[in-house]
Amino acid sequence: MKKIKINRKLLFLIVFSKIFIFTTIFIAFFYLPFNKEGFFGNFHYPIDEKISLVSSFKTWDSQHYLYLSEKGYSQSIASNRFFPLYPFSIKLVSLVVGNKVFAGLLASFIFSILGLVFFYRFCKKYFKNENTAFRAILLLLSFPTAFYISLIYSEGACFFLTMGFFYFLYKKDFLKASIFAFFLPLVRPVGIFIVIPHAVFWISYLYKKEKRFSVDFIKKVVFNKETYLVLSSFLGLGLYFLIMQLTTQSYLSGISALQESVVGNWQIANIFNPVFFFVNLFFPDSPTLHGFTNSIIDRGVFMGFLFSLYLIYKKLDKTLFSYALMLGMVPVFGNFMSYTRYVLLVFPIFMVFVLYFEKPRLKLLFYPTVIFLIIVQAVFLIMHSLNYWVS
Repeated sequence: MKKIKINRKLLFLIVFSKIFIFTTIFIAFFYLPFNKEGFFGNFHYPIDEKISLVSSFKTWDSQHYLYLSEKGYSQSIASNRFFPLYPFSIKLVSLVVGNKVFAGLLASFIFSILGLVFFYRFCKKYFKNENTAFRAILLLLSFPTAFYISLIYSEGACFFLTMGFFYFLYKKDFLKASIFAFFLPLVRPVGIFIVIPHAVFWISYLYKKEKRFSVDFIKKVVFNKETYLVLSSFLGLGLYFLIMQLTTQSYLSGISALQESVVGNWQIANIFNPVFFFVNLFFPDSPTLHGFTNSIIDRGVFMGFLFSLYLIYKKLDKTLFSYALMLGMVPVFGNFMSYTRYVLLVFPIFMVFVLYFEKPRLKLLFYPTVIFLIIVQAVFLIMHSLNYWVS
């Protein structure tokens, strides 16, 4: 990280985003009604907890991460569906700072800053333009669910590992990239999908040297030692299964807990049922503006993703397209619950839209769009901190 310099404009943007998030939460708690029914109606830890300002920083999934950081995994608990790297990070940081909530926020603070620096450096290298890179990070930070990378959620850790992976991959430092790929399946289940863009980039890299497909080319791929670095994410997945086996006596306990989630309805088998997906997309039960699984906003964001996928295919490379495709299509495994949050990690979306905002006829719309998105983010952040459903 010594080689990664942060310019003043980028540093100001990151600091401002953090101040915006925490100031908004403070003001919301003291001046707006907290949803006590929603808070106590869901899993919360400790059981006898009373509502306080701290409650605004440990809503929804945060409770599970804090619980796991203190109690760890055990048999047949709902928290098993959350992956181990982030709660383990909270545990490590808490050994230094003591308080678990502060440790969770500090861990996310560190992860998110490193992730944003990697994202900026990656965009700068990819576009060969510092201003375009800055506008890309500005667009990402203004996205309505961008605040999740700063809260006690695994988004910050996942974003950091993802951007570290791509940064070193495109620098052709394949060993370092594989280290980041190794840890991704330990933070989110979709982390295993990183193997697809990893393989696409590696094969494209070798093909550029050979210029043609042939038996010799296949041999060079198969018998190249660096080829097997592509499988590093599977090693990470193997470590995850080992952790679950040792802590819960079942290596599939986490996957089972994820699939048994009543609201999420995540099932691997759903990927083979396209009819279920299309019915769920266009004909949800009792659609509302932003409900748990019947959100019109989530479906609208998904349609926006499909449009961006077309743009990514046209304007960016196949590696970024394959990553966006794998991450953005997660609703095929279940439903659209939390999609507006999940799509935040599909960073090529922000890269490709920045390119289109640089077109003469769209240039003047960039900052009004950013302002609009920030206003929506403020509303979402207020709702989230007060324990009203957002994502």
